[in-house]
Amino acid sequence: MKLSNFIGRQLSRLKMGLIYFTIGMSTFTTIGVLKMALPKVNFWIIVLFVLSIFLGALILGYILDKSNITVMDSIKTLDMTHRRLSVADYKNNEFRIAMMKVMFKYGEAIRSGEPFDFDDEWDKEYKIFLKKWDPK
Repeated sequence: MKLSNFIGRQLSRLKMGLIYFTIGMSTFTTIGVLKMALPKVNFWIIVLFVLSIFLGALILGYILDKSNITVMDSIKTLDMTHRRLSVADYKNNEFRIAMMKVMFKYGEAIRSGEPFDFDDEWDKEYKIFLKKWDPK
């Protein structure tokens, strides 16, 4: 086996593992957010609802796979192989990081029982974001 084939297989396995990790974390986050948004709804009903949506998506994927729906996949593959990161990609990632910073500060405030002004913290992070990306 060539070294390039071996490295390609390992990177493919890493990518698949990251996809599974992302699915798991998204499911966990969805359940947590729904429980916070709907505190009167039983936790297990929310879990069953989210898992049924997940199972439905898996069944739909299986049906599309058996129907050999590959046209859009091939177009997407061609598009992504020749794509470079743009300034918009960097801006999107920085904006998400700013949002996550505020959410982590909010979580720490909840954990410590301190009051937290979400709007004020978000304004600070957003001004830093604008200062970096707005050329004015």
